[in-house]
Amino acid sequence: MKTITVNLYSFEELSDEAQKKAINDMRNILLNCIGWDDYIIQDFVNTLETYGLTDPKVKYTGFYSQGDGLSFTSNSIDLVKLMEKSGTDKTYPIFYKYIKDQSLDYDCYIERIERYYSHEASVILKISSLDNLLDPDEQRELCEKLENYLDEDYLNPEESEITELERELNRFIQRTARAMYQQLRTEHEYLSSDENIIETIEAKDYLFTQDGNIY
Repeated sequence: MKTITVNLYSFEELSDEAQKKAINDMRNILLNCIGWDDYIIQDFVNTLETYGLTDPKVKYTGFYSQGDGLSFTSNSIDLVKLMEKSGTDKTYPIFYKYIKDQSLDYDCYIERIERYYSHEASVILKISSLDNLLDPDEQRELCEKLENYLDEDYLNPEESEITELERELNRFIQRTARAMYQQLRTEHEYLSSDENIIETIEAKDYLFTQDGNIY
């Protein structure tokens, strides 16, 4: 039988070079092994659900390469909630009234249009399948107004209110995605900072070999 004795050191007892190695090793452990972003992403999902997005999927890459960023998708969106949150209920009151009164049936979703990137411009919001739900025999006057409204939009798709609303909502979701990405980046920078790593090491009383390996 052989007995091997290993000398162990606190962080403060290490040389400068060994401390740097200990910090880098601990940084990799903290950022790669504990799911540091899980609770943040879940907060984003919860927030997006209050905006009217059903089962939103959040995707990101980070943080210092070209094309990095965050975006989200949803197969079904409650436009009433999204318009209220984005303020477009005030900008487009006619359309907002029709969908809130359930005079219009519609599909609204956010889909991914870029396979290789995750930044805010890699997805797009679309409003489609607009149908008049009113019974013309029961609400003839309102039904005619609604049909005229839809006809005008379809006849001039580049200038239609619906197209402009899509643009406004896309700008809103891009702003939201950028803000979420910045929150992630700020948290990542804090967790990976030398100051936070040293605080974690000292709080947990980690011990190291002489060359800075965690024991």
